[in-house]
Order: sequence, then C-alpha cells, then structure tokens
Amino acid sequence: MVRLKKEVELTEKRLLAIVSGMKIFSDSVYVITGKMDVGAPDGFQERGISKVPFPGNKTIASCPWDKNLHVYDTGFFPSSICYRGWTKSEVDEELKRRIANIKEPYEDATGNDLDQRNFDFWDSLTIPDYEGRLFYTNDINDLFELYVSLQGRTLTPKELDGDPMFQSSLYCVEDKTTAVDIKKQRQLDKTEIIYNFMTMLNGNELDQQQIKDLLLYLGIIRTVNMEPEMIRYAFLNWIEQRSTNVDQYKEAYNRYMSEDQDADGPQTLKFYRMISELIFSGGVQVTSSGVFVDGMEMGADTFSSAQNMVKGKEYVPVKAKLVEAYSAYKDKQEKRISRGNQ
Repeated sequence: MVRLKKEVELTEKRLLAIVSGMKIFSDSVYVITGKMDVGAPDGFQERGISKVPFPGNKTIASCPWDKNLHVYDTGFFPSSICYRGWTKSEVDEELKRRIANIKEPYEDATGNDLDQRNFDFWDSLTIPDYEGRLFYTNDINDLFELYVSLQGRTLTPKELDGDPMFQSSLYCVEDKTTAVDIKKQRQLDKTEIIYNFMTMLNGNELDQQQIKDLLLYLGIIRTVNMEPEMIRYAFLNWIEQRSTNVDQYKEAYNRYMSEDQDADGPQTLKFYRMISELIFSGGVQVTSSGVFVDGMEMGADTFSSAQNMVKGKEYVPVKAKLVEAYSAYKDKQEKRISRGNQ
C-alpha cells in the first residue's frame, strides 16, 4: 500500500477565527459565490446559484439574537450559543482568537463597543452580502463584516454547501487566495485515490478485504459482501458527490491504511467490520450502555470497541468471544450459500 500525498498546508497564514465551520486566515481574500437552490429555475440550477448575480441583488446580514439570554450572539463571550457542543478548552482557545484578532482591533479602529448588550450598535448593524463581494482580511472592517455574516449564517462556507444548518443562506463564501490551489490539489488527490482504490479492489485477497473494510468504515458501503462492480459504482458515486469526500477518504486512508502510520489501523478496521456485521446479524448487542458480545462489554460504540479489541490488553477474553461469534456467523453464511447453490 502506498501513502497518499498530503495536501499543501497554509503554513504562511495565521488563523484568525473558526466561525460556523469555516477557518478565517490572515492575508486572505474571501469571495461570495452562488449557492445551489433546487427550488430555483433550471437556468439558476445549471449555474449553481439561487439569486441573480449583481450587486443590487443582495442579502442583509446581521448578528444573530439569543432569545434565551436576550443578548446578541456575538461569539465574543463564553456562554454564546455558537459554542454549544464545544469543550471548555476549545471555547477558551477560540475566544482568545476572536477577541485578539477581531473584537479588540475593530473596537480600536471604530470606537464601537462590541459587547453583546450594546443594543444600539447591534440593532442598527446591516451588512450587504452579494455575489462577487470580496472581503480582505487585512482590512478590519471587511474582516468584521465577514465574521458577522458567518456568525449569522447568512453566508455558507463553500465546503458546507448543502448542510441544513445553512438552509436559509442564499450565498456561499470561499477563500479566493487558496480556492484554485485547493481545487487543483483535490483533483490530483482524486486521481491518485481512484487509482489506488482500483488497484486494491483488483489486487490480492488481503488488498480486497482491506479496501472493503475502509469503505465500510467511511459508510460508502453497508456490507463487504457486495459484488466488485457494485462496490466500484458505490465508491465512484461517493467520491464525486462532494469535494470534501476526497479529503475525508485521504485522511482515513493515511490514518488507518498507510504503512508509516498506525500499524494497528488495518486491524482496527477489520474488527470494525466484524462488529458491524455481527450487529446486523444480532450476534452483537448495542444498548445505551455500550456494545456487548455474549454479555461482555467491548466499548461505548462500534469504533471504540474495535480499537479496544486491538489495543486493550484487558479485552483479550472479550476479543476471543468476538472472534468465536464471528466465526460462527461466517460458517452459517457459507452453509446458507452452499445450500442455495445446490
């Protein structure tokens, strides 16, 4: 197996904030682009847009309102609802970035107070967003307006187009300074990925099983017991669906299949497949307390159970029971197939 190449990283730029899933970098230019709308006329859908692209046709962005706390959800205070699901350390780190890179520079430059209770300021704030608009992150006013547009989800990060979280958004936004390079890199990656996939699918028995295990882990196929042609169709359809699927596949391959990474990766995916198949057949039980085989707990979920089977020395008796259950399951499958061929 060959390690897939890493994409070019943005080492020369400084991360300013992560807002609604999008990273905002220094020394960058962000551009508003069209967004697909399946309810729009056919001509719009062909261009992947939802509105006529001219500056007069715009959307007004504003800071979201927290109806529970009765303040503006600025993202500049720790109890902001935009941080739901984040760990305390993640919130602390992001707050530090946003305050140092956006809040304080904007307050210094304009004299405006960005406290979430400054209703006079936030009530009157209106930001025009339209296709083709550029935001220069070295300009504090542009940076602030991009930030608010993302915070209010008026703009959808290009990578998240189609995410229901942005269903009311009419435009996308992307980093113009890196978009072309990233697209080129993804196309190169996709070509390499497809070649690697086809080589393994047509390879020896071990290669075939490992690539099937990876596809099962990624949710591309539901079972490894599929004809090669159906596996090929499912994979090629998936890799073309979203550009981020290229990144997802490459990250998973490099983490679990690459020879110079986790040596236990292929084994982890193997146990993930065994547990998944036994869950489907009823040989493994899933409850709110965890995943069990013959009454013995393997882990909190399918993947952590697979990891425990590989790395957890205390799980050796459980692993033996799992292997026994899987062998019995495969024997039943073979007998059923044999009877069907008679």
